[in-house]
Amino acid sequence: MAGRPDAAYPHPVEVDRRGDLALARGIWVLLLAQFLTTLPVSAAGIFLPAIAADLGRSVALVGGLRSLGGVAALACGVLVAPLIDRVARAWTIAGGLALLAVAALLAALGTLPSLALFYLLLGAAGAVVLPALQSAAADGLDGPTGARAAAMLSAVGGLSPMLAGLVLAATAGWLGWRGGYLAIAALILLVAALAGATLGRRPPAGVARVGYRAAFRLVAAAPGAVPLLLGSTLRATVQFGWLSYLAACLVERFAASTALVAVVWGLAGTCYFLASLAVGRLLGASAGGGWRSPARLLPAILLAMVALVPLSLLAPTLPLAAVAAALAAGTQGAATTAIVSVLVGRYASLRGAVLGLNAAGANLGLFAGAALGGAALGAGGYPGLALALAALAATALIASAWALRPAPSPAA
Repeated sequence: MAGRPDAAYPHPVEVDRRGDLALARGIWVLLLAQFLTTLPVSAAGIFLPAIAADLGRSVALVGGLRSLGGVAALACGVLVAPLIDRVARAWTIAGGLALLAVAALLAALGTLPSLALFYLLLGAAGAVVLPALQSAAADGLDGPTGARAAAMLSAVGGLSPMLAGLVLAATAGWLGWRGGYLAIAALILLVAALAGATLGRRPPAGVARVGYRAAFRLVAAAPGAVPLLLGSTLRATVQFGWLSYLAACLVERFAASTALVAVVWGLAGTCYFLASLAVGRLLGASAGGGWRSPARLLPAILLAMVALVPLSLLAPTLPLAAVAAALAAGTQGAATTAIVSVLVGRYASLRGAVLGLNAAGANLGLFAGAALGGAALGAGGYPGLALALAALAATALIASAWALRPAPSPAA
């Protein structure tokens, strides 16, 4: 069911040779839904100062409500992960999108209780929609092509916050932040209806539809699944620990202006997107062999992360720090896509459960990274933060390499 630990995909298959554009046309509804799921998250950051001013509250107080979303996402991700493949994609994705629309409507009310509910629904719905979208992208496709489709979603997820920022900034200038949330809700409801009308209305074929506890047992027993999920969680911890303090590092060490920080952020986002696409294509074309196999490519990406993340924080000049940050973001995008591709390809019959647990691990990494990064920064400054993140990345490398190691040959 889970495949051999030294195989990229569970069975040899006739690989679909469609190009990226043709594949994207086949999953365009999922790509659109992926983009729209980032809008409420991006709006929460972009509209934060205006919301705090209108409520007469501090930015720290209003922004601190975001922790509720993380808690809800982690809890919901763990609780729902084994059940994702038991429900038709149309209902899971349309229902999750509808919850996101309700969350946006609550945010538009502009009160502290409604904002708290907004973050709770945002976290809970996101924990269901993301793995459901990734799983749906692979439905009906061979292993390598399914992994490539899931990688496309991952790449869009990395690029969309930048595009969303432009859209939301323009919307806020025209409609205000309340009108922005109303527009988000309307768009998400439209795509939710589209997903409900076009996606499969029966539980997906070719996946294990087992009981709740049985799903956890199957994931635990699948060769390499647990260390891969551990490595993914550690990688997410590195990513969010790094992102939480990168802008502050650029400002404090180099007196970078807001415009320069935005340029670095844009370069980083572009590298994240391009690296995600490139790795998705490499793994999708490899079908398990050569230097492009997950067993070689993912450890190489994580090894580059071990070097580039600390370099971006300790570089002696701003240009070098900016280049290192862009390249480090590329390793983050490449690693995220590689892990999703491996999970989809190796554990095709368990993809809903493993992708749900992977999303829960990413949400854990969001808060663990910020907390551990803050502790390391307080104890040792930016050298301490760089050392801590390098150690986490190295541990992710070890866990992932262990998961992807070749299986021992059977005794003669």
